[in-house]
Amino acid sequence: MDESIEIFNSSSILTLDEVLFYGLSPIFVFRHLDRYSYSDLTGYIVKKLFHTAKNRPRWSVIRARAKDGGILAKGYSKLRSEIWENLKKQRGSATSDSSPRVVLPAELLKKRSNTDFKSYLSNFTFNPKMLANQADAIQIVKQMGISYAMIWVRVARPYFELYKTKKVSMGNQNEKTPYEIMIPILQKLHESTGTSFWNMNEDKEYHCDDFSDPGHMSPNCFNDYADFIFKRLPK
Repeated sequence: MDESIEIFNSSSILTLDEVLFYGLSPIFVFRHLDRYSYSDLTGYIVKKLFHTAKNRPRWSVIRARAKDGGILAKGYSKLRSEIWENLKKQRGSATSDSSPRVVLPAELLKKRSNTDFKSYLSNFTFNPKMLANQADAIQIVKQMGISYAMIWVRVARPYFELYKTKKVSMGNQNEKTPYEIMIPILQKLHESTGTSFWNMNEDKEYHCDDFSDPGHMSPNCFNDYADFIFKRLPK
């Protein structure tokens, strides 16, 4: 399970709701209303209504897909077969020959790291509700008898350096780096729950540092990333 520092900050300039919140089912959100802010909930409702209207079935689209014996659908079927083969060859990464393999130059990666840091971490308010979500997730997989671990996926080196050295505003409290704020909290969670922590950012044996942006490795690193995980699965 992912354990990125950004998800524990409730006062970032840019939020991460698209991946952390919007994909949840309405029933789940209703059951756990107390875990989310008013802003989270109103944004969730608006986006759900917008996409429901945008993606509604249209007669013109149905006719186009059925045209010429469903030739368009056959193209999707072929693509699905290719993706399935790539999943097996590329250790679970469904890239194709058309997938962009962008690798940012070092200087641009450094600039983007500074920009992303300002957007996500320049102001830091620890969100205990997110930590409660994480603790609940651990409890659920334990009850189900599922083996698990927490993983801190690697970020670009200039970005990680800011984690460790750039002090951030914490309201009336003394300034600290995001690393100083979160690592002790996460260590306490791991120790109290007996949870393994796979720290890609400080693993001396992991060396693929091609990045499409500060928070996302390039597809060039997919195999290295998968190997990092699968070597640890037997444990």
